[in-house]
Amino acid sequence: SLAAVRRALWLRWNSQTPGKRQASMVQAQAWQASLAARQLRVNDTAVLVDQAYLPSLWQAGALAGRRFAVWMPAMPMQGIVQQLDQAAAQWPDEPSLADFRPSDAMQAAEQQALAAAERIVTPHHAVADWARAQLRVPVDMAAWQMPAAQKRERNVPHATPPMVVMLCSALPRKGSRELAAALQQLRAQGLPCRVAVLGSLPGAAADVHWQGIERISMRYGADWPAEAAVAVLPAHVEHSPRAALLALACGVPLVATPACGLPAQPGLALVPAGNVAALAQAIAMALGAQGAQAAA
Repeated sequence: SLAAVRRALWLRWNSQTPGKRQASMVQAQAWQASLAARQLRVNDTAVLVDQAYLPSLWQAGALAGRRFAVWMPAMPMQGIVQQLDQAAAQWPDEPSLADFRPSDAMQAAEQQALAAAERIVTPHHAVADWARAQLRVPVDMAAWQMPAAQKRERNVPHATPPMVVMLCSALPRKGSRELAAALQQLRAQGLPCRVAVLGSLPGAAADVHWQGIERISMRYGADWPAEAAVAVLPAHVEHSPRAALLALACGVPLVATPACGLPAQPGLALVPAGNVAALAQAIAMALGAQGAQAAA
């Protein structure tokens, strides 16, 4: 449709500009919400609303007089702002951690709409915990759908440093600074690692943080589970951990933060977002466990 084309062109136009990428996504969601509101009929008295449309629909009054549940795969805007503010305070030299914040009016509209919802539906465990603590609204958990993948034999040459796979682009909001610092700690302790990034590599300005660490870029379709010694997703913000689910399905040890929304389970080590020491320790423990299995 014309609306989809307009959204795609708008996002592409702003995709490479710091700060404008997230702002353009919020604007595109407002356009989609406006289109959805026009499609509502008078007798649509019970609706399921995507979280992305919620603030705009609430501000427009489109939900007035209706009962509504919310599909909520992400933390609320206020929660994301708090997480990014904490990361920006930890890494003040990273402008991308503070380059965009939704308006106060948009954040308030989302909070008001969530409080008025009849039910919250989410697969994200951090979102569910937040909703139970902050809202007087029933929360329905939807299970993450595991990929149809089988455990694979490792194909890691013993003569090379183990490969740590970052399950996203190397962005500060996804924990790239914490991972670089953690691997520097391990390197200083005599445990060097290579890093494969599923997405874009850190820019040239970030080379100082990754000094001495071999980095390569891998496609999502590549057979990285066969090469990975450990997978990591140390994100401050993560709504859709598909690559993390694939790592678990393939039996690759996974280190992630609660912000990724995964429940505690075998093969997963959860570490606090922003905690470099805990991240380094979890990676070292995963590598040590694999070395013990190989020796046995």
